[in-house]
Amino acid sequence: MTLPIITTFCSYSPILEYCLHTAKKHNPDARVILLGDEECVAEAKKHLHNVEVHLLEYDALALEMQEKYQHRSTLSEKFELFCILRWFCVRAFLEREQLDGCVHLDADTLLFSNVELEQKRLPDCDLALCKWDEVRNVGCTSFFNSRKVLDDFCRFTLDIYNSPERFEELSAQNQKSRGRYWVSDMSLLGAFEREADVRSIYLNELREGTYYDSQVSKEENFRGYWRCSISKRSVKRIYFRDGLPYGALKETGEKILFKAIHCHAFAKFAMPYFAACKEAPVRIAWLNFYLAFLSPKKFWERFGKYRISWGGRLRQLIRGSK
Repeated sequence: MTLPIITTFCSYSPILEYCLHTAKKHNPDARVILLGDEECVAEAKKHLHNVEVHLLEYDALALEMQEKYQHRSTLSEKFELFCILRWFCVRAFLEREQLDGCVHLDADTLLFSNVELEQKRLPDCDLALCKWDEVRNVGCTSFFNSRKVLDDFCRFTLDIYNSPERFEELSAQNQKSRGRYWVSDMSLLGAFEREADVRSIYLNELREGTYYDSQVSKEENFRGYWRCSISKRSVKRIYFRDGLPYGALKETGEKILFKAIHCHAFAKFAMPYFAACKEAPVRIAWLNFYLAFLSPKKFWERFGKYRISWGGRLRQLIRGSK
């Protein structure tokens, strides 16, 4: 049986259309499902086609998790709490619909593969997800091959928040600089994969000439599109051939088929381009990155010497002039 494809969201964003319609395009026979709050459901019914839309359901386990939650992150409490509770909502939905497993997509992920064929191709496992770093995993594309493994993850998460010792240990593993923390669902997915009795694989490993992207905004072993002079980072350059995305390995130039692309953070701007099988104008994205994330001081140091209008500077940036 083909696993259903599920995305969760609060409020509404057009990125849902790119995410879910792309998933449906490559999985015409699969159930593609959006779980959202009231605002999301109302808007989704106007804009989404051939996609099931359901209201998020918070069962007793989710409400207990909401009560026990402790916030230790530089991101907002509302965001981090929802990122954890969504797994409980998916668990409740699978139980209500008597579905044995699912493929979960973050709303900023584009799926270019057929789930039924991937189930046969990928190694036998309980859980397939993407590695983020040494302590965190990301569920941007994740295969929960049984309802039990998702139930186990939710109960594992609740057990950590019920145990002060285990929560402090998790916090210590996810401590950032200057005493800050980043405890999130990614931390919990990492701990679950390491500590629980679960057979798991990483999707963002090269496998038979294919790859599941965990963040397109980081070039990793692939050739980058454009290098930002301040952050010193490049985004992956994505090529399209016959309607499918490819990246080129840095060392050999070999073209690797991308089964999914995670348009993390500022890279969400690329979703309409990738969904239409087009390369994205990444230079404009880096300007958005400057404006959104850098301090005014750094921004002024970088651009303040230009005695021209901001409109003129914008045109220079797009053309690539310095």
